[in-house]
Amino acid sequence: MSWDLRFDVPWWLPAALAVVGAVIWMSGNRRRDTALMRIGGVALVAAAAWAALSIFVQTDKERAEADTRALVKAVVEGDSQTLERILDPRARLTVFGAETPYHNRQQIIQAARDARERFGLSAAQITSMHSEQTGPVVTVEMTVMTTQEATLARPVPSTWQLQFQETSEGWSLWTVALVEVRGVGTNRVQRELPRIERE
Repeated sequence: MSWDLRFDVPWWLPAALAVVGAVIWMSGNRRRDTALMRIGGVALVAAAAWAALSIFVQTDKERAEADTRALVKAVVEGDSQTLERILDPRARLTVFGAETPYHNRQQIIQAARDARERFGLSAAQITSMHSEQTGPVVTVEMTVMTTQEATLARPVPSTWQLQFQETSEGWSLWTVALVEVRGVGTNRVQRELPRIERE
């Protein structure tokens, strides 16, 4: 695992620097050594600044994860505006690695709306999420637990992979891939997909 040590920093690094700074400052205070106290003070200030930078500056991966959460919420609520903001106009959705059934943003939004209404989708919760960045692409893998009338409110877990890409206009979601729906056969999933006429 790699971090951007400016912004995406594990909490214990600035905490460790703060502890070291405090120890140095206290040691200098006991000895009445102003040089040591100054070094400890600088370390404490640096630790606080580092932590603040990590908290308040959003990394590419954090932005992609936030958009992923917003996407799931928008599907449940039928929020087309949010879906349009997140999805690239040329976005694609694939199912089990097969041929892409939905070939642009509008088809994906329509399919999401149709599926929500047909299956009575009432809730969706992300139970796990992992993101990796390779150059201008951030890949987010997540497991989502959905509740819908079609399964008599029995939760159904599914696994998805999303690829966000940086363009001249900013970050947008280019590829949505349904990887697995646990407990439901692939043939049934493909049979139940909303049918969208190709443009």
